[in-house]
Amino acid sequence: VDTDAEELKSIRERTAGGGPALIDTLILPLKRPQQYRDRSSDLLQWLSRRWLYNIPRSLKTRGYRPLGRLALVDNAKLTVAEVQRKLLALIELNAAQSGDGENRPPGTTPQPRVVIVSSTSGGTGSGVALDLAMALRHVATELGRPELEIVGVFGDCQCRSGEVGSLATTNSYAFLTELASVARRGNRGVSTPVNAAAAFEGDCNPLNHVYYIGSTGADNTLDSGQWIEQAAYYLATDLSGVASGFFDHCREQSSQASEAGEGVRVSSFAAAPLDDSGEVIAQLAQDRICRLVIDYWRQAKVRDGDEAAEQELDPALSFDQSSEFDAAALFRADVVQRLAKATEAKFG
Repeated sequence: VDTDAEELKSIRERTAGGGPALIDTLILPLKRPQQYRDRSSDLLQWLSRRWLYNIPRSLKTRGYRPLGRLALVDNAKLTVAEVQRKLLALIELNAAQSGDGENRPPGTTPQPRVVIVSSTSGGTGSGVALDLAMALRHVATELGRPELEIVGVFGDCQCRSGEVGSLATTNSYAFLTELASVARRGNRGVSTPVNAAAAFEGDCNPLNHVYYIGSTGADNTLDSGQWIEQAAYYLATDLSGVASGFFDHCREQSSQASEAGEGVRVSSFAAAPLDDSGEVIAQLAQDRICRLVIDYWRQAKVRDGDEAAEQELDPALSFDQSSEFDAAALFRADVVQRLAKATEAKFG
């Protein structure tokens, strides 16, 4: 979703051919000020005249949040229809992958999840993300899925300095302030929305969970590609099932804190891929096996009455003396799978 047609065209070209097959783009174009004349009385209830009558000639937001929201409200009918279409497709896909839901025990049918990924520094994402989340909640409720899980993953990309960098900082601050207000009071404005734009407002917090990746580094900056890469690693790890139980447990704790009246709960994360060759995993396995072998030998000495060895024992490495040490089984074990099973056993 963007107000910049050229940027969306570039995305479509980059993903054509060998790119992801399920990428849809939605353009929310800005118009000339005179084209808003017939609707100005409604728009000026929440938008200042300086924004409505000073839209850049390029018809781009130039990083101004009010212009991003103006584009969303002006294209509300198209946006809500697209949200409904995509949500219906997601529900149908989830039902197909879940098999026969009628024969499942209550509470075991997987629920669909929608993730909104957006920068908080620009004009479009920062200006439309919360309204878009509310539209998702509104449409999901109409479709009989009020329990739809909506997750926000937001990043603060302040990769430039000067006036543009100052505007990025202001946008991020304004977005987080608005997020806190929405979490406590819902997404309601001072004016009554008309037509399809009514879907952008409601009395609840549309987001179940919020993640925020702030600026990092010696110069307090985070390149746009870096924070998007962090978000991609997180989502891929979560969806792959390797650590989904751990992430579900963290989200459950966050929900309990929010329900307890602690206000908006914003989490963060950092992610890094292991070496593709598997050398890192292999080294971890080798180190673990060597430590277990040494521990096994030490326990043998303890059984023979070696008190010095007993004092050297690391409780974290010891295991039940009645169990057999099967080195071959350890070598055959997949470290990642073992970690995943332990996580699932701990957190469900």
